[in-house]
Amino acid sequence: MTFTSDASGQNASSITYNKTNTAVVATTLPLGAGYFGTYAGAIKRSVVDFFLSFNPASIAKRSTFTLAVPTPVATETVLITLTDGSATPKQKIYTYTIVAGDTAAEIALGIAAIADTNPFVVVSANVTASPAIITVEGVIPGQDYTLAISRTGTSVTLSAITTVAAASGAVNRGKVFSVAIDVSVSNDGVIQFQPTITSFDGAIVPVSLGEIALAPYKHARSLKELQVLRGVV
Repeated sequence: MTFTSDASGQNASSITYNKTNTAVVATTLPLGAGYFGTYAGAIKRSVVDFFLSFNPASIAKRSTFTLAVPTPVATETVLITLTDGSATPKQKIYTYTIVAGDTAAEIALGIAAIADTNPFVVVSANVTASPAIITVEGVIPGQDYTLAISRTGTSVTLSAITTVAAASGAVNRGKVFSVAIDVSVSNDGVIQFQPTITSFDGAIVPVSLGEIALAPYKHARSLKELQVLRGVV
């Protein structure tokens, strides 16, 4: 590795970085392959893009049902029975017991809050709708569950459960992150690199959502020291 000087200070004639010792590949390929690049000049940028595969068949499962309580009756109950989709299914039953003075909104919010304690689903209640809409959504895309609802007494009316488990469309890839490294030589003759991380929206034509430029990081040794170590005096 040889180095030359210019008016602005020492400058690396060639800077090489390696991920693994494999053939040269384009940075647009999925990560996991080896990367190798040789750059000449004062400042050169290498970029690795991170893509996420979006699979419509593996969206988070979502179920909804309505809960109407025109005349709440104390001691009557609303039950949500949630069963996970594992090989050995586990079942949880969440019960809300109506107390005197409860409103329809309080009952809907109450049962949603109790069921939302399950870490594998998010349960919410839309009480601006009439009747209130209860939504149960899996936390992990593709995670399966079964849902049942029931009641005691006659003051609560429950609708049938509507479940959306998958969407139509083909699997596609979209860029979500990009890591760029600017390699340069500082005025005091030290190789330095500066990473910049950019997030994207994953669209077909990705749009940048934000950028973070980290502080430059200098090599532990100067170019002169590296020259000497390699026998270039």
